[in-house]
Amino acid sequence: PPLLAALKDPSVIASAISALFHLCIEMQDHRIGDAVVTLLETCRDFYVIDNAMNILKDLHDPRVSSIGLRLLDGEISATLADAQRQAIVGANPGPADAAIQFHVDHQSSWLRMTGAFALAEFDKSSSPKLIARLTHENPHVRAASAAALRQVEDKGPHLAGFVSPLLDDPDPAVRQQAEMTLQSLKRVPKVEIPPERLAEIELEVSALLQKATKRQGRF
Repeated sequence: PPLLAALKDPSVIASAISALFHLCIEMQDHRIGDAVVTLLETCRDFYVIDNAMNILKDLHDPRVSSIGLRLLDGEISATLADAQRQAIVGANPGPADAAIQFHVDHQSSWLRMTGAFALAEFDKSSSPKLIARLTHENPHVRAASAAALRQVEDKGPHLAGFVSPLLDDPDPAVRQQAEMTLQSLKRVPKVEIPPERLAEIELEVSALLQKATKRQGRF
């Protein structure tokens, strides 16, 4: 198909991946998944990588979990083209190197987070892999791993002991994600409603429905 062939053309790859993203919502075609997986072996464009991951998730392609782990570990990362560097420098009056580094850090954080959540969603045994990275030297990896534990198959209070030490992490983003994850791991207490109160609620609802029916009958 023309769109898949366009993924090999750097001049139109961004448009092609965007079109495929919308197409895969309606058409579940394994050829799209195969082409995207191949693309991710060499592509280093942030926009394309991000859309490619969304395509694989929409296709429920099981390969997305292993690719997600590679994103989390930085084996797949985005690089800035010369044109992107010039645009960033031109839009920032401050030191050029600082502006570029900020942009690179943002993209790295986003892609690692994307990878971590893909791993958590599509790999039922992802918890040990994420836990192992809570002590990673890179703060983006620690933050993304802590965040993704909110979506693992075996989510629960038993994970709190692994996340709690990150509340003292030197990086504020890691601390924030750890706090959010610890809140999500707390068990929500069951709300017990006495049978008598349930009967009262049923009578109240029934009365409201009868009133609504009478009102409709007037028109």
